[in-house]
Amino acid sequence: MVWYSNLETWANISTVAASVAVLATAVFVWKQVGLMAGSSTLEQARFRRESAQDAFDVLQNDKFRSNRDKMLTKLNDGIDVPTDKGDIAVFRHVVNVYEMLGLKIRLDAIDEEALRLYWRTTLLRDWERLQSFVEKERAQFKNPKLYEDAEEIVLRWKDAG
Repeated sequence: MVWYSNLETWANISTVAASVAVLATAVFVWKQVGLMAGSSTLEQARFRRESAQDAFDVLQNDKFRSNRDKMLTKLNDGIDVPTDKGDIAVFRHVVNVYEMLGLKIRLDAIDEEALRLYWRTTLLRDWERLQSFVEKERAQFKNPKLYEDAEEIVLRWKDAG
């Protein structure tokens, strides 16, 4: 019954992974609630609550997860700068999500520390692998500031260790 033993092991691993995800989500929510409590107006508190929910929803969204998986597959296959229009759209979607997170942090719409605890390792690893793509996009659109909010949090988080 080796297969049964392996199945039980994978079930235990899945349970641990799910528990870690729940804990990370709880920390994110707790930190965001603290940020909202410090809001000076009801509108600002609502803006922060909705921004935090939006950020969390985007990172858990099936489209983002699917596109990130496709991007990682291409990167693992040695394709740092895709040429296929569909693949370019996949890479752009992922980088745009990271840019949106950076913008939300710059606008003080979400708690940076909470997001850093939740997504730091993934963002730093992805951004490092996306450097060639980002450079190509900046050159193509003649905009050296393209994706600067994402890059800013990457640099800050990298320096923070």
